Amino acid sequence: GEPNPAGKKKKYLKAALYVGDLDPDVTEDMLYKKFRPAGPLRFTRICRDPVTRSPLGYGYVNFRFPADAEWALNTMNFDLINGKPFR
Repeated sequence: GEPNPAGKKKKYLKAALYVGDLDPDVTEDMLYKKFRPAGPLRFTRICRDPVTRSPLGYGYVNFRFPADAEWALNTMNFDLINGKPFR
């Protein structure tokens, strides 16, 4: 590969999707299973209140490839998870 002058980190394209309007019972595992068919995932995360640890109704799905994130955004918006549409 090419030299890495001055220890600069390689830039990677981000492929994260915001997922909102989530049912409080939705887990990271449920998000993973829902979005995995769109392409390889790095991880999923449900955002929680820092004190109570209660879910805040949104999270993130991080794909390995931006094209998979774009496909999911264009085809899965308002799909159902745990019986409730997400955006």
